[in-house]
Amino acid sequence: MNFRDLLFSEGWDALVHEQKSSFEHASLLILLSSFFGFYFTVEYLFLGGKAALNIEDILVFSLLSFLNLIPAGLFAFAVVSLLPARWRSNYNEEHLLKNFPVGKPPRVAVVYTTYNDFLSEYARYDCEEAQRNGLPFFILDDSTDSKEREKIDEFALLHCCQVVRRENRKGFKAGAINHWIKRFGVEFDYFFLLDSDSQASYESIAHCIEVARRDPEIALVQSKTLCTTSNRTKLTSSTVSIQHAYMETVQRAMKNLGSSPFYGHNALISVSAIKSIGGFVEESNEDYKTLARLHRRGYRSIYAEQAITWEETPPDYFSMRKRSLRWARDAVSQLLLLSSKSPPSICFYLFYGWAGYISNLVLLAFITALAFGSLSIDLFNVGLLGEAAGLATISVIVSWPLLALRFRDPELTPRRIASAIMWGSIYNIPMAAPNSIQILMTSFSLMKKKVKTNLFGKKGFPPEEFIVTPKVREAFLDLRSIIRKLWKEILVESFPIAIAFSARVSWGLIWGLPQMISIIVLPLVIFKEFNGGTISKRVTAEEPLHPLITPRLGTYRLPSVSAIDTSWPYLIARSFNH
Repeated sequence: MNFRDLLFSEGWDALVHEQKSSFEHASLLILLSSFFGFYFTVEYLFLGGKAALNIEDILVFSLLSFLNLIPAGLFAFAVVSLLPARWRSNYNEEHLLKNFPVGKPPRVAVVYTTYNDFLSEYARYDCEEAQRNGLPFFILDDSTDSKEREKIDEFALLHCCQVVRRENRKGFKAGAINHWIKRFGVEFDYFFLLDSDSQASYESIAHCIEVARRDPEIALVQSKTLCTTSNRTKLTSSTVSIQHAYMETVQRAMKNLGSSPFYGHNALISVSAIKSIGGFVEESNEDYKTLARLHRRGYRSIYAEQAITWEETPPDYFSMRKRSLRWARDAVSQLLLLSSKSPPSICFYLFYGWAGYISNLVLLAFITALAFGSLSIDLFNVGLLGEAAGLATISVIVSWPLLALRFRDPELTPRRIASAIMWGSIYNIPMAAPNSIQILMTSFSLMKKKVKTNLFGKKGFPPEEFIVTPKVREAFLDLRSIIRKLWKEILVESFPIAIAFSARVSWGLIWGLPQMISIIVLPLVIFKEFNGGTISKRVTAEEPLHPLITPRLGTYRLPSVSAIDTSWPYLIARSFNH
């Protein structure tokens, strides 16, 4: 028996088990130690010197303690993202690719999903990349607009790909995928899932395939999905830079922990694994719920950092708000996905995501509490240790994207990150208001369903509607229309300021100052952007491209990666100079 045969028999299980366990517990221990160490240190510094607290103080400090979960989580992810190789989990793409592939080359299809948002240029790129090496390309079309359906049919005829439709939209996107699996799943081992605004080169897909072939337990390979924009404004520019920094911090930390979340697109998925759990979960938050079922079944998810793919960031504030409201709705029940069979790193990731969205509501409650005289606390008179604790939390929240400066990415420069922090605050602070309203409405709806189920035995509630993020910016909007659309932000954010002003509580006014500035500036900035006030400028022929961009190939180069093609989407993004 040669070495290859030995490896595929009894030696295979031992080798993979060793890679899964080696240093995986060490990186997890560092994550939890960093999180709890930061959290309880800040709590001790802030509250250690306090005398006995009354009920009002306990209420306010409880809200403040919840908000402290956010910088503690960011700090923990940042620490793990910086771990040297010997402390990282060995279960990653680099170590797996050193092994021999299992079995024969798999049969793979590329699946492109759309619902009244077909983008022909994106689809053409994806289709050509798939067909360049013989991968079948399917368009799962749930469109109800007849013009969209005609456009898709013309595209399919021109590019020789197959359109898959169904009689209804049951299960939304997840239902469309399950319908495709029932019809074509027997013909394929894996499929690479794309949204209508996704771009994935064949090299990136092939890299995910090679990673998946190294371990039969891998059900999902999530590619490194970076945001780009063809409509560069203050909002989209800040979103792109922050998302790139997020991938180099939080997602890199997840890689070092030996697992990966699922973003719902730009990922390679095992057909047999999905079939074993009965298909995609046909509910809201289908990506996390499906991943949770895969983990409970014993499968694993992994992050392919060297497989770079792209997605378009929402084009304006209202599109981004619609996506954020969907995420806020889904976050309410996210803790129910925690399971002892899920990787601990994924459980921590889900908990942090839940806390991040609930903190919108907690922050507004905290500022409102400070607006009342009886609950107002002089947070600037907490002593030297308390000031150090406050400075530490604010520093982590503001400066965590700066960690990404160590990577060579044209979107991650000091100037762009500083601009992203400032403009991101202008956009995101007011968004806490609609997010909070959505969280309250979803919580009330879930409680009402629970009561009806327990008291009256009523079941079979209709699933939450799948919200599609608009891919195209709205038409012209005047300032009055913009202000009407922002009524939730203006009303909710102004409420604590009005209370503090009427009660003459100075600290309430000081803590409400960022909200006051944001709700004044935001409508003006949106109006400017909707009326051609973009900040984009074409790069001249004399202006040199960033060294990561090879003009001949249009590639984004990483260490030990050979020419992962990003084609036109990234070059369009780089053709605008902030």
